[in-house]
This record gives sequence, C-alpha cells and structure tokens, in this order.
Amino acid sequence: MSSNFKSLIDFYKRVYLLFLFFLFLPLYAYGATISITNINAKPGDDVSVDINFSNDGDSVSAMNFDFNYDDTRLILNDIIIGAAGTSAGKVVEMNSISPGLEKVIIYGLNYNLISDGVVLNASFTVRDGATDGDAAISFSNTAGATGDAQSVSINGSSGIITIDSEAPIVTIDSPLDGDSFGRKNINVAGTVDDLSITEVDVNGQIVNVSDGSFSIDIDLVEGDNPITVKATDSIGNETIVSIIVHYLNGDINEDGVVDNNDVSILCDQILGILSITLPADANNDGNVNVIDLQLVINKIS
Repeated sequence: MSSNFKSLIDFYKRVYLLFLFFLFLPLYAYGATISITNINAKPGDDVSVDINFSNDGDSVSAMNFDFNYDDTRLILNDIIIGAAGTSAGKVVEMNSISPGLEKVIIYGLNYNLISDGVVLNASFTVRDGATDGDAAISFSNTAGATGDAQSVSINGSSGIITIDSEAPIVTIDSPLDGDSFGRKNINVAGTVDDLSITEVDVNGQIVNVSDGSFSIDIDLVEGDNPITVKATDSIGNETIVSIIVHYLNGDINEDGVVDNNDVSILCDQILGILSITLPADANNDGNVNVIDLQLVINKIS
C-alpha cells in the first residue's frame, strides 16, 4: 500500500470521526433548563405548579417561551413570578394565543442574572369531570438572553399533573355487619387497596396501615355498635365504610340471645368441662365464676 493511499484513508477516517462527533453532540449538550414539578390532583382542585429554572452554567437575564397545557382537563388561572425571578428583579408577562397555549416573557429593567430556583408559578383549576390520567404541560419555542443581550439556549422539560378521581377501596374483613358478640373487646381488621395509604381512621382512632392491611382492638358498649373506617389518599379522595355489630353481655355462645344455653355453657366453663375459651367473663373482672353465672341468670329472669 502506497504512503499516499494510506494518508488518504487516514484523512477520511478523521473526517468520519468529526462527522460522528457533530452528529451526536446535541445528545450530550447541556444548558439552561426550565422544568415542571409534577403534582397529583383530583377534579375540582385548585393547584399550583412550580416552574423551575436551572442555569447549568449559562448566564440568563431574560427568556421567553410558549407555555402549553392540556386545556381539556385544566383551566389556567394565572402565572406569577417565582422566588428566583423576584430575586433578580424580573417580572412576567403573558398573552393567551389559543386554548392551551400562552406566550410568556420573563424580563426586568436590568441585566441581573436569574439564579436557580422557582422562576414562575402557574395556578390551575382541574376541570370538573376531567378524565383520570396525566395532563401534560410543556414548553416550546424557548429563547434566552444574557445580560449583554447575547443569545442563550433554553431547554424546556415537560411535566404532568396526574389526575386521580378514584377513592380508595376499603374492606372490613372482620367483624361482619350484623355480628353479635358476648365479649366487650373485639378486633377490627381490614384492607385498603391503595398501598400509598399509611393510616386509616377507625371510630376516631388513627390506625397504621402495613402492606394494605390494618387491625385494631376496640371496646363495645351494650347494644348496637357502629364501626366506621375512613381512608383518605394523598390527593384527598376519601372512602368511608361502616358496619354495625351488637354486644350482648352474657351471650356466651354469641348467638344473639341470652338463654339457658348460655347458663349451661358457663357452668361447664366454671367446672372446667369446656376446654375452649368463650366470652364468659360477664362482669369483665378477669375471672369466670359464679358472679358471672348469676349475672347471666339475672338477664334471663
């Protein structure tokens, strides 16, 4: 192979490598960025969305962009200057071009540079009846200027408002609605389908939820006892489930009535004939004896 031919091959190799470098350079280019802080909401909510600025080493004194949002799900109420813009002495102006499109300018009568932080805040109302899912917010046609009026690129990073109208599903596994008890203390247990929920309210008591399950012991009063479980997700969707159980002191076999069968069972427990434990402590003093027996007999008489 001649030296001239080899030199020609080397030349074309260098040209090819330069071509690849400039082809893929945009993929690795960094610069100033505006982005959205993603949030969750439900239909009817009024929400605020932070628009964040990161200069990434670029000097930015002013910027403009198109602000795009899902007009079918969101109503834009206002866009105000954020802390980073205020600190630099900037203001914001906007003009509605069409549903879901606002032109926005951030500038000031100065050449102060905008530092990292929340540069704007956009307030929305989620439309009543908005479908569940992600309502997109994005930027386009971005442009920036340095303090000495030089062009600087601004990258726009899109964001979302996740709309969720579904309330959590709460199930009381035990006891069941209408159950009758002869014991004062019972266990309430159930599940919540939303694993992000960490606690529920059971008759006014806050109960921890672990892997979707909750459990708590409660005391009953004579007669009907409502048991209410309330679960609220992070957006505020709420579910309330209620059942009613009955507490009849002296109902040893928990069949809903106090009768001679309960007397017989209680006698067997006192005599040690029964090996199973039933709610025989009628006076709740921690002992099963003739005092409990007399209480049951008095209920029948």
